[in-house]
Amino acid sequence: MASPFSLERFRGLKGLFRKPKHAFDGPRGFCLGFHSISDTPISSIGRPGVVTSPADFRSLIEEAARMAEPVSLAESRFPDAWFAVTFDDGFADNLTEALPILEELGIPATVSPTVGFIEREVIPYEVVLARALNADPAGVSRSLSANAINGDKIAAYEAIRKEYKFRSWKDRAELVANLGLDDRARQSVFDLYLTKAQLKELSQHPRITIGSHGMSHICMSCVPAEVARVEMEHSKQYIEDLTRVPCEIFVLPYGDPVNSRNSCVKRAGYRRVVTTKPALNLGSTPSTIDRFLCDGLSVLGCDWNTMVDTARR
Repeated sequence: MASPFSLERFRGLKGLFRKPKHAFDGPRGFCLGFHSISDTPISSIGRPGVVTSPADFRSLIEEAARMAEPVSLAESRFPDAWFAVTFDDGFADNLTEALPILEELGIPATVSPTVGFIEREVIPYEVVLARALNADPAGVSRSLSANAINGDKIAAYEAIRKEYKFRSWKDRAELVANLGLDDRARQSVFDLYLTKAQLKELSQHPRITIGSHGMSHICMSCVPAEVARVEMEHSKQYIEDLTRVPCEIFVLPYGDPVNSRNSCVKRAGYRRVVTTKPALNLGSTPSTIDRFLCDGLSVLGCDWNTMVDTARR
């Protein structure tokens, strides 16, 4: 189903790249972030909101390519007007749905999997939560000793997700165990994510750069620095051992404030770190890339306006 989002606001960005070069501190560009590219929702309750239809994805990428030059985040220097594309978590449809569109349009992208999802060891709690609420909301209430959901599954999802968003993977594993889904239902969640073989296939494609999204999709500023460092180092090593290509991009889960873990990123050997701060990126060799999460497109309206207003000042 097509997104209700209008691309008119997005087209307003063209003015940013028609401004004289001296109006900016060197080159400028923007980064677009996605998760799953699919026509199939992850859950009938409408959450998690990480899915963009292939048609909407194509429209946004085509519009971006009309105003700026596509770049890979692996490149050392960026041109005067550029844009980049990223995918988080490691959804299998990054290979089956997104890659054919990128190939057709000649657009590079960075795919950053969560290693625990690829290894089938860390169950994505948000997807399990959505499916549990869809299957048996009353059972979820009983399992969590929570108030009755009263039919508002989305509100319940948002409340529980907010509570666990910045907690440890062990706390999330306990939540998943208590949600009432059987082992088969929980394990079926992994069908959404890349296998090792698929990740290796992606890594060999000339337009794809493989980054890291950590081991267990935890908030890096919510854990001790040593835990964050281990997440970054181990995920980098895993990806490089599996793919035999360098992993130099780290994508912070939950748009974590980059400054809090800069030393960990550098010690782990990454060249660039990606956030979810919606902003224009300035300079030809940025070490930090701010970006707009585009899932569902409809979330973009306010963020695009903020970016345009800020950049025009």
